[in-house]
Amino acid sequence: MKRKRHSPEQIIRKLRDADRMLSEGKEIAAVCQALAVCEATFHRWRNQYGITPAPERRKWIPWSTFLQSHWGSIAAADFFTVETWSCFGLTRYHVFFCMELSSRRVHIAGISECPYAERFVRTIKESCLDQMIFFGENSLRRTINEFLEYYHHERNHQGIENRLIQPLTEVGALDGRVACRERFGGVLRYYYRNAAWPCRRIES
Repeated sequence: MKRKRHSPEQIIRKLRDADRMLSEGKEIAAVCQALAVCEATFHRWRNQYGITPAPERRKWIPWSTFLQSHWGSIAAADFFTVETWSCFGLTRYHVFFCMELSSRRVHIAGISECPYAERFVRTIKESCLDQMIFFGENSLRRTINEFLEYYHHERNHQGIENRLIQPLTEVGALDGRVACRERFGGVLRYYYRNAAWPCRRIES
């Protein structure tokens, strides 16, 4: 008789059922009989997927276990460019697609001549990344996170009528001296009024 193979989703479901039955006081032999698996397979599943009985379970599960249990609902996204000829000359289009990792099925999400994401890529590269040298992944991550602070709170955006995405409380202040907040050694600058530094008033 051919042995039935279980998918990661089925294994996770069976282990959860086993956890419930064990918490009700059933013996492992009875649990395995209810799941229609042998004890050796049950223990191998627990070790492979990092699922231990509830009293001993950690508050987290390994990343590999999460991926295996959700593999059927995870997709990857990316885009590529294609250049076409038109009456106006050479035009570049961006093709955005998603791929289901479990089945490798591909879905075209959109084709655009001027995607918004491209504008952000050009902004972060020209304003920041192309002007710096990075030493390792951590250096790059810190720089990108700080740029996002600038992008969200300090940079005006033409696409939303030259407004800030998330204005800070200092925006619109009329009192205080003008101060400058520099990022990356002055590569990016933001000017605002600092209420903690009152302006000197000239009395007539």
